[in-house]
Amino acid sequence: MTLTQRVSVVVRASRPPFLLLTPAILFLVWAMVVAEGGEVSLERLALITLSALSAAIASNLLNEFFDFKSGLDQQTSPTPFSGGSQALVQTPAMLEGVKWVGLLCVSVSVWSGLALVVEVGWQLLFLGFLGVVLLIAYTPMINKLPWLCLFSPGLGYGLVMFVGAYWALRGDVGGDGVWLFPIPMLLVSALLLLNQFPDAQADAQAGRSHAVIAWGRTRALGVFALLHAGAFVWLAFVVAFGLVPAEVAWGVILLPLSLWVVWQSQEMTGNRLMLSAMAGNVAVVLLMPVVIGISVL
Repeated sequence: MTLTQRVSVVVRASRPPFLLLTPAILFLVWAMVVAEGGEVSLERLALITLSALSAAIASNLLNEFFDFKSGLDQQTSPTPFSGGSQALVQTPAMLEGVKWVGLLCVSVSVWSGLALVVEVGWQLLFLGFLGVVLLIAYTPMINKLPWLCLFSPGLGYGLVMFVGAYWALRGDVGGDGVWLFPIPMLLVSALLLLNQFPDAQADAQAGRSHAVIAWGRTRALGVFALLHAGAFVWLAFVVAFGLVPAEVAWGVILLPLSLWVVWQSQEMTGNRLMLSAMAGNVAVVLLMPVVIGISVL
């Protein structure tokens, strides 16, 4: 196998489309700090981006590694939003390569995070430690615990990434922007929850016990609707009480799409309906931080 082929497998296993969430969230963080009049250090922004993107890549690569090892990827029927990249199913010889690149990305994320700790303060270590635990433990441990599995993606992106990046870029958490973290936290949890539906049967056979398996489709869809509702209720709350700039309210333009996604998800009986709901769900999650970020600028 040539070097180009090896790199291609690793890139596919990193699931590039799923990495768009990281720059979307970091854009909102940057926009809030700028809108608050903070002085943005480009060097620190680059370090934050390196740490966050490395963590996201590591999460995807290690997930691919564990799912192939458990035999899960061989049992799923992949969609654009679930079932893994199938890169290792097609090229199993790269199993160890994907694992080691994933661990390298963990190392890059940790060391760049420690550089931020040196600049900002030791308290940032708490978020960094939580991020590493979520990253390493998600596939082998967390996805066997329904509640923790439900909220761990949101904690990773909403609390660790959003609050950590905001803290590191601004130097403290005293600004208005910190009040926004529940929005990506709830929406990212909703994103991963809906994406678990197509693989639920295969996941159960592999020993997982996430919300769809543990609670059933009907209750899990109810929880999905509550996560979307919670994000918009929180948006209304922080705007109404003046905790964030009034321009943040522009995020409500995504409410019709969110309602459509929830409605489509409740009607999921065929593959086409499922894919349309999943695509709309991705759009809401990616567009929300971008719309709010643009509005406050």
